[in-house]
Amino acid sequence: MKNKNPLSFHLAPHSGFIVPHAAQMVHLIQGHSLAGDFLVEKRTIGNRPWQEHYGFPSHGISLFCNYTGNPAAFGTFTSLCYSLRLPLDKFKVIESKKELSGFSIRNMHDIILGIGSGYSTKIWDLRENHQAPVLGSHINVALSIQYQVKIPLSSKVNLASGVRLTHFSNGAFQIPNLGANNVSIYVGCTFNRTGLPQAFTANVSEQKFKKNTSTLALSFGMKEIQPPLGKKFETFTLSFLQDRRVTYKSSFGLGLDAFYNTSLKPLMERYKNETPTSIKMMQLGALLSYSLHFNLVELKIQQGFYLKDNWKNDGVLYHRFGLRYRFSNHCFAQLMLKTHFAKADYGEVGIGYAF
Repeated sequence: MKNKNPLSFHLAPHSGFIVPHAAQMVHLIQGHSLAGDFLVEKRTIGNRPWQEHYGFPSHGISLFCNYTGNPAAFGTFTSLCYSLRLPLDKFKVIESKKELSGFSIRNMHDIILGIGSGYSTKIWDLRENHQAPVLGSHINVALSIQYQVKIPLSSKVNLASGVRLTHFSNGAFQIPNLGANNVSIYVGCTFNRTGLPQAFTANVSEQKFKKNTSTLALSFGMKEIQPPLGKKFETFTLSFLQDRRVTYKSSFGLGLDAFYNTSLKPLMERYKNETPTSIKMMQLGALLSYSLHFNLVELKIQQGFYLKDNWKNDGVLYHRFGLRYRFSNHCFAQLMLKTHFAKADYGEVGIGYAF
């Protein structure tokens, strides 16, 4: 039998709530949120090595519409995201309907990741919505992660249930930006157009990869500081990272960051009563990095701590999350977000070179 990659369609209603992760949000939570999720996706067929290593994942486009429970403060959220479904079990070939029985079938447990653009109908407004300092812009980055369990009902229909976290934020490009997190549970249906997922054979061959990689990246960002509706300040980050790839899918690394954040000048003048030089505005950090590799794309999660920081008001720890895309063996582009725990510092776009 030949490998097939049919389209499938997922439709599910959600019920949940906006998480009050900051004290300023507690009074805004006035009811449960209701949402709907529509996903169109295609299963991979193993024509790239990474697809076999991740158990033949599916990818597609997801539309998520969320009534937040407080339309006066939050409005409604809508997101359009690229979605990647990662099986938590190894794929098992299904040869007949007799095998469609409950949890005996493997590949029924998934983690689904999403990244894309989100739109909020309500934002903070000095005159009409000043008590909701959650989102400062209508357009935001939308991120989602969900765990899903599927139970076959027939050869073409699965019952799908799980829990989802959806995050909206503009990365402090326009404040206020506490960000919105919606947690929901759902029960829906997945329709497979061509029926049983036959003819997959998980036979991962040994793939060669470079074990050690050194990279140098330069990134640029912009952010606002209090009070809102003010000037946007430039940020620059020079990063060195030494990665050690331990498996085909993952690598660990150590690195150094040099940050030049122009917003620190007015902040230090305002709160420390000093006029800093360019050297004093520099921040230096060391970090631990973990990466997941998806062919030309890398998902990076980094934990850093400041070696030099004259500002100090954000604590000694910082975090960076993001994606890298390799154009060649040496050149790449990246999209990163720097945070201090749940507080976004700024987003970055950059380019880099791998040695």
